[in-house]
Amino acid sequence: MPLIDWHRNWESKRARLERELRVLIVDGDATARKQLDDLLFRLRVPARSVSSAEHALQVAERDRTSLVISADVLPGMHGMTLLRTLREQLPSVDLVLTARSPSVRSLAQAFELNLLDVWEKPFDGAELGERIRSAVGRHTDRQMRAYVLDELRGALANLDAELKEAATGELEARLSIYKRALGAFDRVLVVEGLVAGSGQLEG
Repeated sequence: MPLIDWHRNWESKRARLERELRVLIVDGDATARKQLDDLLFRLRVPARSVSSAEHALQVAERDRTSLVISADVLPGMHGMTLLRTLREQLPSVDLVLTARSPSVRSLAQAFELNLLDVWEKPFDGAELGERIRSAVGRHTDRQMRAYVLDELRGALANLDAELKEAATGELEARLSIYKRALGAFDRVLVVEGLVAGSGQLEG
């Protein structure tokens, strides 16, 4: 496939990923949920908000969630436990933790779980908008990298198969030539044998 066609395919895929983006907000604080919800609405990013980890686990897979933004403190299951569970069950979903004065332990766990980001509460409106744009962009970038790598692996596998097929075809052609040559050589030996045998009889 020409490079220009690859590029068009990638642009089309990225646009589709952006259209299919779904964000899930998980926070027991109704004010924080509304602040995030309103910002995502203004950014035209489809979002849903829930107040508990248990509800989030039900919604995340069913709604094909792309990005989960979860508070650390939740009613019932802790936010970090939720994110760890999501990482195990839905590895393609990107995760963001929100917390008041994140502890060193929380930051270490965030690093361990490969979270997209950690946001400190209370949110600053302007900064939050930039953080959301960044998170959405980074999520799309990650998905695109995975897609492009799969495409390239597939192309390399096809090329490898084509090269093997070409090499096999060339080998078969060579074997055919060798067989024909060997057959001709065998016929020569037979004829020579007959001639030699005839000479011996005459003698």
